[in-house]
Amino acid sequence: MKPNEFLAQIGNMIRRRRELEGMTQADLAERSGICRTSIANIEAGRQDTTLTRFLDIAWGLKTTPENLIPGVVLSLRKRKRRKVA
Repeated sequence: MKPNEFLAQIGNMIRRRRELEGMTQADLAERSGICRTSIANIEAGRQDTTLTRFLDIAWGLKTTPENLIPGVVLSLRKRKRRKVA
């Protein structure tokens, strides 16, 4: 996966989670301490972010960082199923 594709996927997951929570970009910006234009650019995959900002976004969305990383959720679910079986 190319870096730009990865950023776009992360941005899409952030947007989907934000919408699931019924939040606007302005709401997320206020909760995470990041300006709304940066939230918009991150969601669109146009802007990379630091780990600290990524954590702030996750906490602003009331979720854990791994839930916003493409492929991680699926692999964690598979791992949990193997342990249960």
